[in-house]
Amino acid sequence: MKKFGWLFLAFVCMAPMSSAWAGTWEPRTYIGIEGHGRWVDLETGFGQPLFKRTLAQPGIFAGIHLNDYFGIELGYETTWGRSKQRKIDAGSFFPGAPTPLPAGTFLLYNTKEYVDSANLGLMVFVPVACNNLIFGSAGVSFTKIHASMTLIGDQDPTPLSPAAIFALSDSFRKEKFLPYVKVGIIHKISDCVGVRLFVDWKNLERFKIESGIFPGSLTQLKYKNSFGYGLGLSWNW
Repeated sequence: MKKFGWLFLAFVCMAPMSSAWAGTWEPRTYIGIEGHGRWVDLETGFGQPLFKRTLAQPGIFAGIHLNDYFGIELGYETTWGRSKQRKIDAGSFFPGAPTPLPAGTFLLYNTKEYVDSANLGLMVFVPVACNNLIFGSAGVSFTKIHASMTLIGDQDPTPLSPAAIFALSDSFRKEKFLPYVKVGIIHKISDCVGVRLFVDWKNLERFKIESGIFPGSLTQLKYKNSFGYGLGLSWNW
């Protein structure tokens, strides 16, 4: 998936530069809201299948059309975090453990996961027929991940001891600057209002998050690259 980002950057560089730079520079400001469905997955044995794969992310954005072809956009998206019950069955791995759970055992968890990002990108617009624009953006995302897992049960019907809950629960937190790519289409409802459909990609595989409770232990989460998709509404003046 790293090749996808480089290919898009090449597209940006090969956009119709001569006509864009020759166009009239008339900066126009816009703002908007959007909703994402973000696909977030982890490597087997390093957090998968404990955490939910599709997260709902509302977002806001603001930008400047420098001319008909280029612009700059800043956006922020956050996660609606809800606690979910997830189970590690026999044969599956506790995050980072070298061996799977033995036969006849399981661990039941309440898990939460938050993925929050501030994104800054160079926008390229390509006008097409019927009041539509194809757009693309390449830039950087400052992304924060916070995940937690709290043990609530196992194969033993007797109540869990506080020591067992503490020993097998954990939290994870990290933040990074990442490459960010977004493509989509805008339909202009009027001169001031537009609707856009989009997909995006983030290089989340750079996130390898060690235990926040037991530093130096084998416990860690390893993420895969992430895709998002969604619908937005914008206003410009």
